[in-house]
Amino acid sequence: MSNIVRVDIDIPFKVFMRLFKRPYENAVRLIANELGLKIESIRYYESEHGNTHIYITLDKELNNWDYIVLQFLFYNDAKKTFHNLRRLIGLGDPVDLMFHFIR
Repeated sequence: MSNIVRVDIDIPFKVFMRLFKRPYENAVRLIANELGLKIESIRYYESEHGNTHIYITLDKELNNWDYIVLQFLFYNDAKKTFHNLRRLIGLGDPVDLMFHFIR
């Protein structure tokens, strides 16, 4: 379990930060608020391939199902979210800890 949701968005980092950061934060905060969650921080990083990685820290720990739902709602790469869901359903295995649950 973790309180950090990792989001991978396939938009070049500089483009995202210039054009999408503010509307993204507004949308994510609205979604979290509607679900009764408080966002403690949103951090942005450039991936090795130049795209955007986002770490959203929440006020409470998430189980694996909630984590995957929030990834989807926070616009994570659809293929990666679907892969995490298939792993959880098919294997009963939590999402890749090394990749997603960074503290």
